[in-house]
Amino acid sequence: EGGRGGGAGGGGGASTPLRAARVGHVSAMECDLSDLASVRAFATAFLARGAAAAGGAPAATSSSPSSSSSSPPPRLHILVNNAGIFPAKAGMRTAQGYEMGWGAMALAHHYLTRLLMPALVAGGNELAAAEAAAAAAAGEGGGGGGGGGGDGAARVVTTASFGHNGGRFDASLSSHARGEGDLRGEVTDGFFPSYGRAKLANVLETFEAARRWRAEGVPVVAHTLHPGAVLTNIWAVAPPGLRQWFYAVSAFVMRSADQGGAVMAWLCLARGNGDVARSGMYSAGFAADATRTASAAARDERLAARHWEVCEMHCDAFEAGGGGGGGGGGGGGGGRR
Repeated sequence: EGGRGGGAGGGGGASTPLRAARVGHVSAMECDLSDLASVRAFATAFLARGAAAAGGAPAATSSSPSSSSSSPPPRLHILVNNAGIFPAKAGMRTAQGYEMGWGAMALAHHYLTRLLMPALVAGGNELAAAEAAAAAAAGEGGGGGGGGGGDGAARVVTTASFGHNGGRFDASLSSHARGEGDLRGEVTDGFFPSYGRAKLANVLETFEAARRWRAEGVPVVAHTLHPGAVLTNIWAVAPPGLRQWFYAVSAFVMRSADQGGAVMAWLCLARGNGDVARSGMYSAGFAADATRTASAAARDERLAARHWEVCEMHCDAFEAGGGGGGGGGGGGGGGRR
């Protein structure tokens, strides 16, 4: 879910908006990632709330960072895309008819990030200005500059998984003009194949965002992570007997939710990870040397560009009223993180 800017941070160095607030206000807003209409409603409400708090009008919800609005958009410093689901059965679809795993974990994250870009850019600009001011003060002998690289960008952190190594896309993703096959619900293999495909999409999306935003000079970085094998209720979709056995055994070998979340927190808050030059990290640890090499498919720049284009196509179709998707209703539940 999207969080309001100014999260808590740690460590020394320059005081920036990212690490100035030690304690903040926590609020909850509804966002059903299996329904793009809910994603859009959430983004609209979030931007309106932020604009109202700043005393202005809501910012435009557009994919273009340069979209104009009647007042500056609210500032968002960190967005964590953390949805996780094992579809409980093959054939599950989102409200728009997409295969559930890819639709909820990949397309919805792309759409949410696209809608919140005005706020992310505003947050990044604020951080860049604070970083520049701190550097200028340090240069004048005022100290406080700190080391470890710049932090002049907002951060988008997306939870992927080592499971992306088993993900694959039908050849239609790169060959068919409308991106049929995997992305429109015809593939209904469920469970691990669905999860692996969606997590591969998360890594592709992160790497492509890093390339695009860096080239465009957008003050937003993109990182992704494998949090480890984490014991959450995402495993609740297993058959009852197997589920009980799994929870009994896994408690001794899997990470807790707090331990898995620590990797995410490092990407969100550690100094240097907001440096545009470092955008596009795939992390499984707490330091730069703990970053990992993603799968060959995840490092395929042509595939990543095509996946981005397909996501944009479906978002455009939804906003135009076409709905998108491969038909069929939502249907059923699944194990969620």
